[in-house]
Amino acid sequence: MRFLTTLATLTVLTIALPWTAQPVAAQQVVKESITCESTNRQRVECPVNGRLRAVRQTAAIGGGFCLQGFSWGYESGHVWVDLGCSGTFDVEVQREVTAERQQRRAARQTFTEALDCRAQGRQRLECPVDGRIENVEPVGSFTSIPCRYGTSWGYERRHVWVERGCEARFNVTFTRRIAEPAPEPAPARRDEPQVTRDKAPARGIADAALSDIVAQGACTGLYPSLGSGGFVFAVPRECSQNAPDCSAVCKGITQTVETRSWRKRLSSRKLGCFNSVHVYANGPGEVGGAGLRSYVYNSCGGQCGPNYCCCSAE
Repeated sequence: MRFLTTLATLTVLTIALPWTAQPVAAQQVVKESITCESTNRQRVECPVNGRLRAVRQTAAIGGGFCLQGFSWGYESGHVWVDLGCSGTFDVEVQREVTAERQQRRAARQTFTEALDCRAQGRQRLECPVDGRIENVEPVGSFTSIPCRYGTSWGYERRHVWVERGCEARFNVTFTRRIAEPAPEPAPARRDEPQVTRDKAPARGIADAALSDIVAQGACTGLYPSLGSGGFVFAVPRECSQNAPDCSAVCKGITQTVETRSWRKRLSSRKLGCFNSVHVYANGPGEVGGAGLRSYVYNSCGGQCGPNYCCCSAE
Protein backbone atom coordinates (compact mmCIF):
# COMPACT_ATOMS: atom_id res chain seq x y z
CA MET A 1 0.00 0.00 0.00
CA ARG A 2 2.88 2.38 0.87
CA PHE A 3 4.50 1.61 -2.51
CA LEU A 4 1.30 2.47 -4.40
CA THR A 5 0.94 5.73 -2.48
CA THR A 6 4.53 6.75 -3.31
CA LEU A 7 4.06 5.86 -6.97
CA ALA A 8 0.88 7.93 -7.17
CA THR A 9 2.63 10.91 -5.54
CA LEU A 10 5.53 10.78 -8.04
CA THR A 11 3.07 10.55 -10.93
CA VAL A 12 1.21 13.66 -9.75
CA LEU A 13 4.46 15.61 -9.30
CA THR A 14 5.65 14.64 -12.75
CA ILE A 15 2.44 15.86 -14.34
CA ALA A 16 2.33 19.05 -12.27
CA LEU A 17 5.91 20.16 -12.88
CA PRO A 18 6.22 22.48 -15.91
CA TRP A 19 8.08 20.91 -18.82
CA THR A 20 10.87 23.11 -20.16
CA ALA A 21 12.16 22.37 -23.64
CA GLN A 22 15.93 22.34 -23.92
CA PRO A 23 17.24 24.65 -26.62
CA VAL A 24 18.51 22.76 -29.65
CA ALA A 25 21.97 23.91 -30.61
CA ALA A 26 22.43 24.78 -34.27
CA GLN A 27 24.59 22.38 -36.26
CA GLN A 28 27.25 23.41 -38.76
CA VAL A 29 29.06 21.26 -41.32
CA VAL A 30 32.65 22.36 -41.92
CA LYS A 31 35.06 21.06 -44.56
CA GLU A 32 38.70 20.99 -43.48
CA SER A 33 41.98 19.47 -44.52
CA ILE A 34 44.18 17.62 -42.01
CA THR A 35 47.47 15.72 -42.18
CA CYS A 36 47.85 12.44 -40.29
CA GLU A 37 51.11 10.46 -40.24
CA SER A 38 51.96 7.01 -38.89
CA THR A 39 55.50 7.07 -37.56
CA ASN A 40 57.43 3.82 -37.03
CA ARG A 41 54.40 1.94 -38.41
CA GLN A 42 52.49 2.74 -35.20
CA ARG A 43 48.80 3.64 -35.00
CA VAL A 44 48.19 7.38 -34.66
CA GLU A 45 44.85 9.04 -34.01
CA CYS A 46 44.40 12.60 -35.30
CA PRO A 47 41.48 14.33 -33.53
CA VAL A 48 39.04 16.73 -35.18
CA ASN A 49 36.86 19.39 -33.61
CA GLY A 50 33.40 17.88 -34.01
CA ARG A 51 31.73 14.69 -35.27
CA LEU A 52 33.09 13.26 -38.49
CA ARG A 53 30.60 12.75 -41.32
CA ALA A 54 32.92 11.91 -44.24
CA VAL A 55 36.65 11.51 -44.90
CA ARG A 56 38.53 11.33 -48.19
CA GLN A 57 42.26 10.86 -48.66
CA THR A 58 43.61 13.45 -51.09
CA ALA A 59 47.37 12.84 -51.05
CA ALA A 60 49.90 10.32 -49.75
CA ILE A 61 53.00 11.39 -47.88
CA GLY A 62 56.10 9.22 -47.94
CA GLY A 63 56.16 5.67 -49.20
CA GLY A 64 53.64 4.08 -46.85
CA PHE A 65 50.75 2.03 -48.24
CA CYS A 66 47.34 3.59 -47.44
CA LEU A 67 44.17 1.52 -47.80
CA GLN A 68 40.94 2.52 -46.09
CA GLY A 69 39.90 0.02 -43.45
CA PHE A 70 43.37 -1.52 -43.42
CA SER A 71 45.94 1.19 -42.74
CA TRP A 72 43.66 4.18 -42.30
CA GLY A 73 40.10 4.97 -41.26
CA TYR A 74 38.03 7.20 -39.05
CA GLU A 75 35.74 7.13 -36.09
CA SER A 76 33.39 9.73 -34.60
CA GLY A 77 36.01 12.22 -33.43
CA HIS A 78 39.30 11.30 -35.14
CA VAL A 79 41.08 9.96 -38.21
CA TRP A 80 43.50 7.08 -37.63
CA VAL A 81 46.48 5.85 -39.61
CA ASP A 82 48.59 2.72 -39.10
CA LEU A 83 51.35 0.57 -40.64
CA GLY A 84 53.30 3.56 -41.99
CA CYS A 85 50.39 5.24 -43.82
CA SER A 86 50.75 9.03 -43.92
CA GLY A 87 48.59 11.39 -45.92
CA THR A 88 46.37 14.42 -46.25
CA PHE A 89 42.64 13.99 -45.75
CA ASP A 90 39.59 16.12 -46.55
CA VAL A 91 37.12 15.82 -43.69
CA GLU A 92 33.52 16.93 -43.20
CA VAL A 93 32.92 17.76 -39.54
CA GLN A 94 29.62 18.50 -37.88
CA ARG A 95 29.83 20.70 -34.83
CA GLU A 96 27.52 22.72 -32.64
CA VAL A 97 27.30 26.46 -33.19
CA THR A 98 26.65 28.71 -30.22
CA ALA A 99 24.29 31.67 -30.42
CA GLU A 100 27.25 34.03 -30.22
CA ARG A 101 28.98 32.28 -33.12
CA GLN A 102 25.74 32.38 -35.13
CA GLN A 103 25.59 36.14 -34.66
CA ARG A 104 29.19 36.49 -35.79
CA ARG A 105 28.52 34.37 -38.86
CA ALA A 106 25.43 36.43 -39.68
CA ALA A 107 27.64 39.53 -39.65
CA ARG A 108 29.90 38.04 -42.37
CA GLN A 109 29.40 38.05 -46.11
CA THR A 110 30.51 35.33 -48.55
CA PHE A 111 32.59 36.11 -51.64
CA THR A 112 34.09 33.99 -54.43
CA GLU A 113 37.07 35.42 -56.31
CA ALA A 114 39.76 34.16 -58.68
CA LEU A 115 43.29 34.04 -57.26
CA ASP A 116 46.50 33.46 -59.26
CA CYS A 117 49.22 31.83 -57.16
CA ARG A 118 52.55 30.93 -58.82
CA ALA A 119 55.42 29.18 -57.09
CA GLN A 120 58.91 30.31 -58.07
CA GLY A 121 60.82 27.06 -58.43
CA ARG A 122 60.34 24.58 -55.62
CA GLN A 123 60.00 27.24 -52.92
CA ARG A 124 56.74 27.58 -51.01
CA LEU A 125 54.70 30.71 -51.74
CA GLU A 126 51.74 31.90 -49.68
CA CYS A 127 49.10 34.00 -51.46
CA PRO A 128 46.96 35.93 -48.92
CA VAL A 129 43.16 36.18 -49.10
CA ASP A 130 41.19 39.12 -47.72
CA GLY A 131 38.94 37.04 -45.49
CA ARG A 132 38.47 33.60 -43.92
CA ILE A 133 38.72 30.83 -46.51
CA GLU A 134 35.79 28.40 -46.75
CA ASN A 135 36.69 26.49 -49.93
CA VAL A 136 39.29 26.51 -52.72
CA GLU A 137 39.00 24.95 -56.18
CA PRO A 138 41.74 24.95 -58.87
CA VAL A 139 40.39 26.08 -62.24
CA GLY A 140 43.50 26.10 -64.44
CA SER A 141 47.27 25.73 -64.57
CA PHE A 142 49.76 28.13 -66.15
CA THR A 143 52.38 25.42 -66.82
CA SER A 144 52.57 21.73 -67.64
CA ILE A 145 53.69 20.92 -64.07
CA PRO A 146 50.79 19.20 -62.28
CA CYS A 147 49.41 20.76 -59.10
CA ARG A 148 48.40 18.13 -56.53
CA TYR A 149 46.40 19.07 -53.46
CA GLY A 150 48.32 18.48 -50.24
CA THR A 151 51.60 17.98 -52.11
CA SER A 152 52.15 21.10 -54.20
CA TRP A 153 49.18 23.24 -53.18
CA GLY A 154 46.76 23.69 -50.30
CA TYR A 155 45.21 26.34 -48.14
CA GLU A 156 44.95 27.47 -44.56
CA ARG A 157 42.69 29.95 -42.87
CA ARG A 158 43.72 33.10 -44.72
CA HIS A 159 46.04 32.07 -47.55
CA VAL A 160 46.53 29.60 -50.40
CA TRP A 161 49.98 28.03 -50.68
CA VAL A 162 51.84 26.55 -53.65
CA GLU A 163 55.25 24.94 -54.04
CA ARG A 164 57.24 22.52 -56.24
CA GLY A 165 56.60 24.57 -59.37
CA CYS A 166 52.81 24.70 -59.09
CA GLU A 167 51.40 27.75 -60.87
CA ALA A 168 47.61 27.83 -60.99
CA ARG A 169 44.44 29.88 -60.78
CA PHE A 170 42.03 29.11 -57.95
CA ASN A 171 38.43 30.00 -57.21
CA VAL A 172 38.49 30.97 -53.55
CA THR A 173 35.32 31.19 -51.47
CA PHE A 174 35.82 33.22 -48.31
CA THR A 175 33.86 35.19 -45.77
CA ARG A 176 34.49 38.70 -44.57
CA ARG A 177 32.94 40.74 -41.82
CA ILE A 178 30.36 43.23 -43.05
CA ALA A 179 31.44 46.78 -42.30
CA GLU A 180 29.05 48.52 -39.97
CA PRO A 181 27.55 51.72 -41.41
CA ALA A 182 29.00 54.90 -40.02
CA PRO A 183 26.73 56.66 -37.53
CA GLU A 184 24.79 59.59 -38.91
CA PRO A 185 26.18 62.97 -37.86
CA ALA A 186 24.17 64.93 -35.35
CA PRO A 187 22.03 67.63 -36.98
CA ALA A 188 23.60 71.07 -36.97
CA ARG A 189 22.11 73.75 -34.81
CA ARG A 190 20.23 76.49 -36.60
CA ASP A 191 22.63 79.16 -35.39
CA GLU A 192 25.75 77.23 -36.50
CA PRO A 193 26.91 76.93 -40.13
CA GLN A 194 27.03 73.29 -41.27
CA VAL A 195 30.38 72.21 -42.69
CA THR A 196 30.76 68.81 -44.34
CA ARG A 197 33.82 66.70 -43.56
CA ASP A 198 34.68 65.73 -47.10
CA LYS A 199 34.81 69.30 -48.41
CA ALA A 200 36.98 72.02 -46.96
CA PRO A 201 35.26 75.32 -46.27
CA ALA A 202 35.76 77.88 -49.00
CA ARG A 203 38.67 80.25 -48.49
CA GLY A 204 38.60 83.86 -49.56
CA ILE A 205 39.93 87.28 -48.76
CA ALA A 206 38.28 87.16 -45.33
CA ASP A 207 40.62 84.28 -44.37
CA ALA A 208 43.78 86.01 -45.61
CA ALA A 209 46.31 87.65 -43.31
CA LEU A 210 46.33 91.43 -43.23
CA SER A 211 49.86 91.52 -44.66
CA ASP A 212 48.77 89.34 -47.62
CA ILE A 213 45.96 91.78 -48.42
CA VAL A 214 48.29 94.77 -48.19
CA ALA A 215 50.90 93.10 -50.41
CA GLN A 216 48.33 92.03 -53.02
CA GLY A 217 46.96 95.56 -53.18
CA ALA A 218 50.44 97.07 -53.47
CA CYS A 219 51.52 94.69 -56.26
CA THR A 220 48.28 95.23 -58.17
CA GLY A 221 48.78 99.00 -58.00
CA LEU A 222 52.42 98.71 -59.08
CA TYR A 223 51.67 96.46 -62.09
CA PRO A 224 53.06 98.35 -65.14
CA SER A 225 51.09 96.69 -67.98
CA LEU A 226 49.31 99.23 -70.17
CA GLY A 227 47.72 97.08 -72.88
CA SER A 228 47.66 93.29 -72.71
CA GLY A 229 46.88 92.88 -69.01
CA GLY A 230 47.79 89.87 -66.91
CA PHE A 231 47.47 88.10 -63.59
CA VAL A 232 49.22 89.59 -60.55
CA PHE A 233 50.39 87.56 -57.54
CA ALA A 234 51.87 88.80 -54.28
CA VAL A 235 54.02 85.77 -53.37
CA PRO A 236 55.40 85.58 -49.81
CA ARG A 237 59.17 85.26 -49.59
CA GLU A 238 61.44 84.42 -46.68
CA CYS A 239 63.48 87.46 -45.72
CA SER A 240 66.86 85.70 -45.59
CA GLN A 241 70.34 85.89 -47.10
CA ASN A 242 69.99 82.30 -48.38
CA ALA A 243 66.45 82.56 -49.80
CA PRO A 244 66.03 82.79 -53.61
CA ASP A 245 65.49 86.27 -55.02
CA CYS A 246 62.15 87.38 -56.40
CA SER A 247 63.08 86.61 -60.02
CA ALA A 248 63.53 82.94 -59.10
CA VAL A 249 60.43 82.91 -56.90
CA CYS A 250 58.16 84.20 -59.68
CA LYS A 251 59.43 81.68 -62.22
CA GLY A 252 58.37 78.82 -59.94
CA ILE A 253 54.84 79.85 -59.00
CA THR A 254 53.22 77.43 -61.48
CA GLN A 255 53.77 74.51 -59.08
CA THR A 256 52.38 76.40 -56.09
CA VAL A 257 48.88 77.26 -57.31
CA GLU A 258 46.02 75.26 -55.80
CA THR A 259 44.32 73.58 -58.76
CA ARG A 260 45.35 71.76 -61.93
CA SER A 261 43.33 74.12 -64.10
CA TRP A 262 45.30 77.10 -62.79
CA ARG A 263 48.60 75.29 -63.35
CA LYS A 264 47.56 74.60 -66.93
CA ARG A 265 46.51 78.22 -67.41
CA LEU A 266 49.80 79.61 -66.09
CA SER A 267 51.94 77.15 -68.07
CA SER A 268 50.90 78.93 -71.29
CA ARG A 269 51.81 82.39 -70.00
CA LYS A 270 55.04 84.27 -69.47
CA LEU A 271 55.96 84.42 -65.78
CA GLY A 272 58.17 87.10 -64.31
CA CYS A 273 58.83 89.54 -61.50
CA PHE A 274 58.10 93.22 -61.94
CA ASN A 275 58.63 94.55 -58.40
CA SER A 276 58.92 93.62 -54.73
CA VAL A 277 57.77 95.03 -51.41
CA HIS A 278 58.33 94.57 -47.71
CA VAL A 279 55.17 94.72 -45.59
CA TYR A 280 55.93 95.40 -41.92
CA ALA A 281 54.10 93.64 -39.12
CA ASN A 282 52.91 96.71 -37.21
CA GLY A 283 49.17 97.15 -36.76
CA PRO A 284 46.87 99.99 -37.78
CA GLY A 285 47.57 103.31 -36.09
CA GLU A 286 45.25 105.73 -34.41
CA VAL A 287 43.51 108.54 -36.23
CA GLY A 288 46.15 110.99 -37.52
CA GLY A 289 49.05 108.67 -36.61
CA ALA A 290 51.38 106.44 -38.67
CA GLY A 291 50.09 102.87 -38.83
CA LEU A 292 50.63 100.19 -41.45
CA ARG A 293 53.72 100.67 -43.56
CA SER A 294 55.46 99.00 -46.47
CA TYR A 295 58.59 99.57 -48.58
CA VAL A 296 58.68 99.36 -52.39
CA TYR A 297 62.02 98.22 -53.84
CA ASN A 298 61.35 98.83 -57.57
CA SER A 299 63.51 95.77 -58.19
CA CYS A 300 63.37 91.98 -57.88
CA GLY A 301 66.27 91.44 -55.55
CA GLY A 302 66.74 89.12 -52.60
CA GLN A 303 68.61 88.87 -49.30
CA CYS A 304 66.78 90.22 -46.26
CA GLY A 305 64.84 92.84 -48.17
CA PRO A 306 61.47 92.07 -49.75
CA ASN A 307 59.13 89.67 -48.03
CA TYR A 308 56.65 89.73 -50.97
CA CYS A 309 57.48 89.32 -54.63
CA CYS A 310 55.22 91.00 -57.18
CA CYS A 311 54.81 88.36 -59.91
CA SER A 312 52.93 88.58 -63.21
CA ALA A 313 51.58 86.03 -65.69
CA GLU A 314 51.07 87.66 -69.10
